[in-house]
Amino acid sequence: MISILGTLRQVQLSDYEELPGLEATLAELRHEARQAKKHLGKRRVWLLCESAVAGAPAELVPALTDLLRACELDARLVLLNPPEPAVAALHRRLRRLILGDPESQTGFGAEEAEAFSSHGRKAAEALLPHLKRNDVLVAHGVGTAVVGAEVKQRLRVTALWRRLATMTARRVRAPPGTSSRTS
Repeated sequence: MISILGTLRQVQLSDYEELPGLEATLAELRHEARQAKKHLGKRRVWLLCESAVAGAPAELVPALTDLLRACELDARLVLLNPPEPAVAALHRRLRRLILGDPESQTGFGAEEAEAFSSHGRKAAEALLPHLKRNDVLVAHGVGTAVVGAEVKQRLRVTALWRRLATMTARRVRAPPGTSSRTS
């Protein structure tokens, strides 16, 4: 159901020191990291991502995990393994509904909602043994919402949910007679 990944890339903040114009940004990042480290103490930050192959979470979350580690924060990347095809299709449909795709205006039926929830509950069961009560879970993507909610409810970790799709380009339906555009 889940995969806990080690370091993907060895990112060091010093790698960026030679780039012009980043001095102030790096100084601010180091300051914020020191503050976060004091606040977090021994707590671990878990970044849960629904995909390792496509989209904003697949591109940004591993890099964010490595950046947190470069800032000397205890961070781990967890991938939600692809669900069976029917549940994966539900994930895609729900994502399109959230983004306001006019072709996806139908909601979930009871069986579909249960399949979506069941997959999330199973993934939460697999993740729970790795977490401690005071850890922080940052769930990225539609497919991780149930996992985050289950873990938060059962273990009382600090949980945040992010839908990174708002940060990426999406297809917008153009009026008839015009071409589509990306916004």
